[in-house]
Amino acid sequence: MNDPIVEFEKFKIRVSEVNSKKELTVPSMINLMQEAAWNNAGRLGYSVYDLHEMGITWILYRMQLNIKDMAFHGDNITVETWPSGMDKYYVFRDFRVHGQNGLLATAISNWLVFDIKERKLISVPGYLSNNVPTANNDHLPRVTGKLQKLSKVDSSVDIKVGWHQLDPNQHTNNLYYFIWILESLPEFTFHKKLRSVDIIFKSESKQGDLLECHVQQVEDCRFLHSILNKKQGRQVIQGETIWE
Repeated sequence: MNDPIVEFEKFKIRVSEVNSKKELTVPSMINLMQEAAWNNAGRLGYSVYDLHEMGITWILYRMQLNIKDMAFHGDNITVETWPSGMDKYYVFRDFRVHGQNGLLATAISNWLVFDIKERKLISVPGYLSNNVPTANNDHLPRVTGKLQKLSKVDSSVDIKVGWHQLDPNQHTNNLYYFIWILESLPEFTFHKKLRSVDIIFKSESKQGDLLECHVQQVEDCRFLHSILNKKQGRQVIQGETIWE
């Protein structure tokens, strides 16, 4: 894609970003994607910091990552990302992750606008919809539909949100939800390949919140996930992972 709104961020995989197999971890990949997206939004003039000056911020509502292959320690990868469209409520951002031998992964994300003072979601304001550049004619297939709800809990892990897990919006960094659902899975998945992870972010969590991460295995290599706020009883995220 030859478009000025597209970011091509290059990274060399560090030892802190790989697992015991010297393979780039999925959370590390998501972290690099988040870095590229942050830089792209900042270059285009609508970063979180820019929006904070307007009293609003971005909130990730949904992200679906599909993995074809994975990089290893020392490999060079390129994260390609761009704002791919917009409607009344959502701004869409797409990703492609390229390795030394071809495409590694793609991702689709849906973002909402949050009023910081009122602590509520709002429709995309006109000063954003009229000025944020998007590639409406060049986007990956939109992620639609609902995720299947858990009908039982096969296993559960307790989590306490720490101060180092907060982002500039002063709530839990999205990355940690991916880490928590992957850490809550049965040990046998360590020998499998994650092919898809789909998360819907239902509500925020903050420092000191006590969370419960629930897992249900519905097929041999398909799992449903839910993270609940224990004190408030509300769902924080809903997710699905598929392995092979």
